[in-house]
Amino acid sequence: MAARFRRWPVFLESPLVLAEVVWRTWAIWNRGPGWGVIPAMTRTHRYLIGITAALALAGCGIGGSGTERSADTARASESPSAGAHVVATIDVTSPNQAVVTQTGLWLLGGPSGVITRVDPATNRVTRVVTPPYPVGFGTYAPPFLWVASFMNDVVMQLDAETGQVLRTITRSASAPWDGPVGLASTARDVWVVNHNSPTLIRMDPVTGAVDGITKLPGRKAAGPILAAGSLWVAMIKSNQVVRVDPTTGQVDGAPIHLDTGACAASSGAGDALWYTSIDIEEFGCHDGTRRLDPRTGMVSPIDYGEGLSMFADLGSEVWASDRDHSLYRVDAATGVLTPAVTLSGGPASNRLVSAFGSLWVLRTETDQLVRVDTAS
Repeated sequence: MAARFRRWPVFLESPLVLAEVVWRTWAIWNRGPGWGVIPAMTRTHRYLIGITAALALAGCGIGGSGTERSADTARASESPSAGAHVVATIDVTSPNQAVVTQTGLWLLGGPSGVITRVDPATNRVTRVVTPPYPVGFGTYAPPFLWVASFMNDVVMQLDAETGQVLRTITRSASAPWDGPVGLASTARDVWVVNHNSPTLIRMDPVTGAVDGITKLPGRKAAGPILAAGSLWVAMIKSNQVVRVDPTTGQVDGAPIHLDTGACAASSGAGDALWYTSIDIEEFGCHDGTRRLDPRTGMVSPIDYGEGLSMFADLGSEVWASDRDHSLYRVDAATGVLTPAVTLSGGPASNRLVSAFGSLWVLRTETDQLVRVDTAS
């Protein structure tokens, strides 16, 4: 089946900010002359796409200017806390998302076309697989990986140990993929979010059969998060979060407004949902961070700061990354961020994953996976 090229959204849920611009630029060049510049593209978009294009052609990935962002982080303490440190830096290819299984991590490489398995016992790459379609989003539904290709409107079922493709589901009337940008698994179902429609698709985790379609209110959906027994989907162009009951597949209650939007990333940590944003005028997004309690649906009045990327928890601690090269311990009650780790290399989107007793940092722009021991 021929690839169906389309215009990439400027900012998806993951890994967002700089990494998603790589995908967008790749699509622009494959589309060829005449596709043009997006109307109403801001100076920020043009700058990011321009620097992405230059560095991609040079074979260096993407850098970016972000050196000012960590200084903007609200209420950061002055000195790094003791203890937390990098224990391994693993060279990988374009880590867009990490899917954690019982025995390892699979890194989905987006438009690079490869997926990479890392063994946490040895901190080594044990397998590199090239599926028939490039995938950037996925979930673990034992014993399978379910992954999606945004560019080609394809969802695939893989063996979670070998990465072998077991099933390929292309777009059809019975499988209405429309820019799949995230997957989540429950005990009974696999859920796929369509960015463009926007819709939430319920699938059988074994056969891949579509069992239901939920129309989501708002525009441009991001990937789903499972928290407090519900599925939560940020609507990027509507500055709101939608809650879905995974038992019924129905939207539960009115959408919840985010004053800063969710144009950078969505993550779950410390029994809360965290939404980070950057300044995108036409999306109504502003640089900032908001915390949502999934039990009550209330958004915290605390401003957790600008320049942040993602959140994760490890044990009783909540951690945050910025869009430069720093990791912070987070006091959710006060909003204080304590610098703990400085990563080597330039600015990156710094996607966080908690697994196998460590924090893992996906540095898409530097083609690295960094393992951090948080013991103090």
